[in-house]
Amino acid sequence: LLGWRAPIDFLVIAAMLAAVRLRPGVAALLGFALGLAADSLAPSAFGSGALALALVSYAASYLKAVYFADNVALSALFVFAGKWIFDLVYLVSE
Repeated sequence: LLGWRAPIDFLVIAAMLAAVRLRPGVAALLGFALGLAADSLAPSAFGSGALALALVSYAASYLKAVYFADNVALSALFVFAGKWIFDLVYLVSE
């Protein structure tokens, strides 16, 4: 339909779900560690995934009180925005 595919990135979803339960600094470290582990499998852009996942995890943890609620549609929008920002930072830093 659009000529491109948007893959489901379970690593970003898992990092965001963990980040809303953690403090921002710990969430950033978790995102950095997960991104570094994912980047070690694809050495072409080593470090860009770690940077992107650290920023997304920090933002998710920081904004959890404002935007993350029990509303399913709002949670889906939150995850969609996190994945979109992750892809944007990953492409810019690549």
